[in-house]
Amino acid sequence: MDNDIKGAQLTTDGTEKAKLYKDAQQTIWKDAPWAPLVVEKLLSAHSKKLSGVYVIPDASFNFTEVDLKL
Repeated sequence: MDNDIKGAQLTTDGTEKAKLYKDAQQTIWKDAPWAPLVVEKLLSAHSKKLSGVYVIPDASFNFTEVDLKL
């Protein structure tokens, strides 16, 4: 990565400079340590009397087709 950045700083060729910076970015992305700060857990309750409630992939709920049987 250091050689890519150094090479990009030394060249005046725009195509070569872009390639070297791209290579450096890919190396940084691949080697960077990642630690998730949040782990999302989806919780929902179920009832045989309730239908039409859907959990949307963004973890919100869709209540437009809710039906409660008494």
